[in-house]
Amino acid sequence: MELNKNHVLAGLCIFFLVLVGISLFGKKDDAKAPPAHAVQVSAVTQTIEAPFLCDDGSHFVAAFDAAMDSAEIIVDGVTIKQVTLTPSPSGRVYKDQHTTFTFRGEGVAITRADMPTPVTCNPPQDPNNAPMNFGD
Repeated sequence: MELNKNHVLAGLCIFFLVLVGISLFGKKDDAKAPPAHAVQVSAVTQTIEAPFLCDDGSHFVAAFDAAMDSAEIIVDGVTIKQVTLTPSPSGRVYKDQHTTFTFRGEGVAITRADMPTPVTCNPPQDPNNAPMNFGD
């Protein structure tokens, strides 16, 4: 049987398309970052990061140090506040000069002197990850 030039070209085209398809769609990305809404523990910086969505539409990440005695409040990747743990019987209370973050259960209440009512924030729903719990 003699090879037809058209058959050879068609076979090469199909082979090439299969290779392109495998390279584009066959890759598995095993190093995917965890979802942005998951509680994350960083061994490098020794922080625990917990995201929150607030009832006023705002959002932030609380990045606690390893001892849980201070936290950075991060919005869109920028640290906007540094707060320290203050002894309190009503939950884990972190504050600076103007703002108080009272972490209780899975949520947090944010109060400031210029706010008539506290802002309530909770972790985003994630069926694959348990939220951080600060106790009752």
